[in-house]
Amino acid sequence: MNPWFDLARHSLSTQNNVRQWINRVRIVPASQPLIPPVVNKVAQQVIYEGLLQDKQLECVYKARTNQGENKTYTLNPLALVQKGSIIYLICTRHDKSDVRTFALHRFKSATVLDSRALHPANFNIDDYIESGALGFRVDYDQPTQNIQIKLKMTENTAQTFYESKLSLDQDIQNIDENVVEVSATVPFTSQLVWWLRSFGKKILHIEPYVLAQQVYETE
Repeated sequence: MNPWFDLARHSLSTQNNVRQWINRVRIVPASQPLIPPVVNKVAQQVIYEGLLQDKQLECVYKARTNQGENKTYTLNPLALVQKGSIIYLICTRHDKSDVRTFALHRFKSATVLDSRALHPANFNIDDYIESGALGFRVDYDQPTQNIQIKLKMTENTAQTFYESKLSLDQDIQNIDENVVEVSATVPFTSQLVWWLRSFGKKILHIEPYVLAQQVYETE
């Protein structure tokens, strides 16, 4: 939407229709809106500088839990992604090769080092996002994988899927009176699990079983 707003702002202010257009357009979040966490501005600026210069960063980072200890890492910055109200640094640690996400608001300090950042072979931020990695892994010791899911629900509940598909290979089949099965291949992420939980009892059956276990929190 930003290009349209920019165009409207640069148009002649005497044009009433332009002012009316700006006042008639709003963007509403699709999920529960959250107040953005407080970010250390000094650390943020240093991290942006390290990414711009393609240099390694020495950072002090707080673990996610309230009791989490501050840890010092040497990071190779690769990209920045904003998801909802949170900005994430996509990077690798100097002692590990896998790509990780670090929430910007958990950085306590950061220093740009003289050493060049090391890049994983063939890393591409768009491919990384497309892989579902930013939906966050169900198991952080394993890479995100695609799974074929099957969801049974009433025809009324399935209306959303007719208009907004889960994937390009999505298929909807009638299996009983007023009951359909939605099948699609999607990344197996914690975001998928949280989203399915939001349906409550409206989803009658979930496959595969490993996904149903996560959604219903069963062993």
